[in-house]
Amino acid sequence: MTNETPVSMRLIGHQKHFRLTPSAHRELLSYLADARDELADDPDGDETVRDLEVSIGDQLSALGDNPVDAGQMRSTLNQVGPVVSEPGKPDPTGIEDQVPTWCRVLDGKWLTGVCLGISAATEANVAWVRAIYVAVTLVGGALLAPLSDYVMLIFFGLSVLIYLTLSLLLPPVESVAQYRRLSPRRNAARR
Repeated sequence: MTNETPVSMRLIGHQKHFRLTPSAHRELLSYLADARDELADDPDGDETVRDLEVSIGDQLSALGDNPVDAGQMRSTLNQVGPVVSEPGKPDPTGIEDQVPTWCRVLDGKWLTGVCLGISAATEANVAWVRAIYVAVTLVGGALLAPLSDYVMLIFFGLSVLIYLTLSLLLPPVESVAQYRRLSPRRNAARR
């Protein structure tokens, strides 16, 4: 064991202060922060984190009065298990474990959220996505105007039709933060 000065920490449901090495303390704080992040959208998330603290405290009490080191903390946290959102619990937004790569984002939308969804998927600035869509529509129509007024109107119509089609086909997501939390890229990185 190293000569690290133990950190004193109380856990919910326990009167006793637990003595932890700094590395064990960091492990526990990281675990609890990850649990809070995972359960952020769960209405019972705070209660679940409190229950986790009680369970961890129960396990640490069995280790005695010596400072808990990182290895003992990892073992304890492994026994408690990883925190994952309850899979059988219906999501109030109607989105399951993962959103498709392309979607509409409702929070902050101007019209239907298509440009905001493209922005979230590509990690581009939404102002640029909106500007590019408008510029392509206007410049494309203007470039086709010398051919015929009908060609220009067809181009404008197609541009609007594509936007409306995407509005109908792309699934809605409440916010960019929720999209990032549920995005396929983030879930693939976790595996």
